[in-house]
Amino acid sequence: MKTSRLLFILLFFATRFFAQTQYILGNIANESGDKLPFASIYNLRTDQIVMSDKMGNFVIAAQASDELRISRQGYERKLVTIMPENFAASLTVSLTTIPEEIEEVQLSFRPTGIL
Repeated sequence: MKTSRLLFILLFFATRFFAQTQYILGNIANESGDKLPFASIYNLRTDQIVMSDKMGNFVIAAQASDELRISRQGYERKLVTIMPENFAASLTVSLTTIPEEIEEVQLSFRPTGIL
């Protein structure tokens, strides 16, 4: 009984010790292809948050099936699920601009009589 517990504990710690952390390399751009600096990338599983650099590039630790939430002010949030093939190539994420709605303005003509 003690040997099976010891074996289980050894296997548990061995898998934790030899587990490798994988990283996702990516780039954030808008719908026209312009790079977006200082976007926030949040890994929902690990609660890790990173910011993209001035050129929109980022690196974050992740595993397959992790979900990344990408957000930036003025753009719609995007949720990306990591697939195994995302570790081989750079992940490109395109964010969509939030349309700004402005209040309607009513114009009226009021003649002053001065020409």
